Amino acid sequence: MNKKAVDQLCEAVTALRANHFEILSEARVFCAVAAATLDGALSKVTEISRVTRLPLSTVSRLILDMSKRGLLEYTTDSNDRRRRLVRAKLEAFK
Repeated sequence: MNKKAVDQLCEAVTALRANHFEILSEARVFCAVAAATLDGALSKVTEISRVTRLPLSTVSRLILDMSKRGLLEYTTDSNDRRRRLVRAKLEAFK
């Protein structure tokens, strides 16, 4: 992992504390999304579920909640409307 990635993840952890994440699962999901989308790309919700080892339904619910709070961007894939994509909004913490 490069220094930029570590710095960004440290910023994210600080912001997680400041934004009063209620459960550890939220932090796990957010950190997984942030790590997967450091280059600005969108990540599949199913991939975040696999990485965090949390049920897809739990990850989907947490992502929806965090997107309502402005922490994540949650959208539908334009090529496959069944596929959900997500990206961390690290700029929300600056």
